[in-house]
Amino acid sequence: MSGSYSTEQPLRRLINSTAAQVLFLLSLGLLAVVLHVNFRIPLRLHGRHGIELMAILLLGRLAVDRSLAGSTVGLGAAGASLLPFWSFRDPLAPLLFLLPGIIVDIAFRYRPGWRHSWLFLTLLGGAAYIWKPLVRGAAAATFGLQYGFLKDGLLYGVFLHFIFGAIGGLIAFLYVLGSRRADPSDQA
Repeated sequence: MSGSYSTEQPLRRLINSTAAQVLFLLSLGLLAVVLHVNFRIPLRLHGRHGIELMAILLLGRLAVDRSLAGSTVGLGAAGASLLPFWSFRDPLAPLLFLLPGIIVDIAFRYRPGWRHSWLFLTLLGGAAYIWKPLVRGAAAATFGLQYGFLKDGLLYGVFLHFIFGAIGGLIAFLYVLGSRRADPSDQA
């Protein structure tokens, strides 16, 4: 036994602990809501917040290799959206933040080998985010809720949500690719 004490082992155990991973994923969900509320993308197009939501959600899923990592990010966003000071007026907001995480987890479960494919992550980002206008369209038809994107047509809203979600998926892939190239331990 050497005379010095190394903090590397306890720190590594903390980072690798399930509690720390869950806290990290929940905080990513909170970050997604904070960006949704405060980040003003000057595109006046429906679905534009899919860029940051899907990028954050997929980064969380790629960073923590747990079966419910995407759902945990979505749960953090759903819980954060319930806080009254955000003033979300959509009663479906928590569901709409949670649903993409569930879809991402299902896709990772049934296609685990594709997690490093740019095409898979791009298409998954778009496919997971199109559920937002589909659920809202169903709610509008069923309960009479009013949504602005429906005036342009449901198909147009679905298309835009797919495009912006796909851009978020591509950003997640590019971030992971860039971080791997920058990591000297991967250069072996």
